[in-house]
Amino acid sequence: MGRSSDTFRKSALYVIWKIGVYTSPFLVGILYQRGYFAIEGLGPFTKLVTSISVILVVSYCCKGLEQSLLQGRSRLIEHNHGERCKVRTIDNNDIDTMFIDRRNSTQHGNTLVICSEGNAGFYEIGIMITAIEAGYSTLGWNHPGFGGSTGKPYPTQDENAVDAVLHFAIHRLGFKLENILLFGWSIGGYTTAWAAMNYPDVKGVVIDATFDDILPLAINHMPHWWETIVRLAIREHVNLNVFEHLSKYPGPILLIRRTEDEVICLRENDLFSNRGNNLLIKLLRNRYPYVFEERQIELLKQYLSVTSAAQGMNHFLFDVSVTILIFLDLFLQKYAVSENVCNSLLQTYISEYSKSYPMKIGEEFQDQEKNQVALFLARKYMKDFKATHCTNLPAEMFHSPWDVNIESDFVFT
Repeated sequence: MGRSSDTFRKSALYVIWKIGVYTSPFLVGILYQRGYFAIEGLGPFTKLVTSISVILVVSYCCKGLEQSLLQGRSRLIEHNHGERCKVRTIDNNDIDTMFIDRRNSTQHGNTLVICSEGNAGFYEIGIMITAIEAGYSTLGWNHPGFGGSTGKPYPTQDENAVDAVLHFAIHRLGFKLENILLFGWSIGGYTTAWAAMNYPDVKGVVIDATFDDILPLAINHMPHWWETIVRLAIREHVNLNVFEHLSKYPGPILLIRRTEDEVICLRENDLFSNRGNNLLIKLLRNRYPYVFEERQIELLKQYLSVTSAAQGMNHFLFDVSVTILIFLDLFLQKYAVSENVCNSLLQTYISEYSKSYPMKIGEEFQDQEKNQVALFLARKYMKDFKATHCTNLPAEMFHSPWDVNIESDFVFT
């Protein structure tokens, strides 16, 4: 335990000390921008130094997490019959994993969910619980340098780690790719997108509270005079472009957007600045270019702003989550969006051509049909969750992504 304790402390300190790694660049920027931990009246430089100093002090307190991790690991083993294994990567890191086998015991047990945690996340206290409570077989793993995993959390080592985890799931645990769901939260969305790109036959991808590209977030939260340095550092060393990888995956995708996310938004309390919106827009435009032309992109932006308007409603009259659903339904009704009609249009196209992307569906559509299909697809690809960034996703919100089902004898009428 002493050795893993030292590893844990060193890993935690390393992540925060090396500002160029993962989200640490804009973490420092957030503290600087908002003036946390700084005495009023101090100059900008002093505020920044103070913020960094506090982060370093906090890192030494990470030892307190060890007990929580131990309790979480014990709970997974004792209550969920988990199996802990170490998986060796191509770059000789040992990745700490936890497997919960639900095959032939629950409705979704024959599907394996591989969970990729966010920055400074651990499977012991992370998103595994969502998939477990939803009744899936679940495989969690810790990033290099976290928990019982060796290595450093550089993107390349992280990619090698998830690659090894997938090999383990297929060749040792015996799951077929078509029975594997990839689930990533926050910065784990990058690892998940990379895995989806390299394993295109997986059943589906669920990405929660993530971004399209880390660069806008890093620039936004750092002092403006650092932009050139930040841009160079990100593009050369930490180029976490989620969309770039996700666009190369041909299967079903579900995005979860958190309506009170304080990390993925460029502006505080402004849902429209949530970078998950950009991920959705880029993804839909890439997959359905003839549906999502300029007018439909503007319509989609209006749709994504609806929840922002709903949040401004009187909370004494409506629960916010209920208000959001009401606003969305009214928006869809305004454009006469019919789920049956949109499904039929997609089924007809796929039956005649193929399911490969980009699809040419919409090439002959009028604007009204394009609007309807665009809104239909947006609602299928993204779900809203009224929560902040670090709240666990409820089990009832976790499911396989939507996909168009084609029956062999389907005929459009």
